[in-house]
Amino acid sequence: MEPQEQIERLCNRFEIAVSNFGRSCIDMQANEKAFQAWYASSVIQEFGISHVYREIHLWKKELFFLAPPNKLTAQLEKGNELFPDIAISWFPNLDTRHSSTRNPSIRDAGSFLSEFSILSELKVLHQHQKQPFSKILQNSTFSWQLTSHLLKQKD
Repeated sequence: MEPQEQIERLCNRFEIAVSNFGRSCIDMQANEKAFQAWYASSVIQEFGISHVYREIHLWKKELFFLAPPNKLTAQLEKGNELFPDIAISWFPNLDTRHSSTRNPSIRDAGSFLSEFSILSELKVLHQHQKQPFSKILQNSTFSWQLTSHLLKQKD
């Protein structure tokens, strides 16, 4: 399979997982940790447990050294580490222990990051006024389309 086809297939599968999560949880009220668990469950259902990881450890200093300065990195100044809620690996059974104890060939942030196809962070905000379901889906679809577009442009 060509890399572009692989990325498109991956994006479609992730879109299915996020849509399933949204449809399942749209009317629920819970704390962020519960939503993150349900989110992980939806992603695991689509990709399988051996490809989905929670809060992988990334050293910011190493990671940001690889990227040119931009608005995103400027907003993430606090702390030394990043722990994305969900990470989906290209291949199963990746060593995702803390960077100081994982396999030496993927200890540095760049090598480790290349093992993942998707990193995702879920934030839950309290909203006093209920937004129509169609508007929420429209907003989340736009966010995913933008992410998907950026992934496709990378190739």
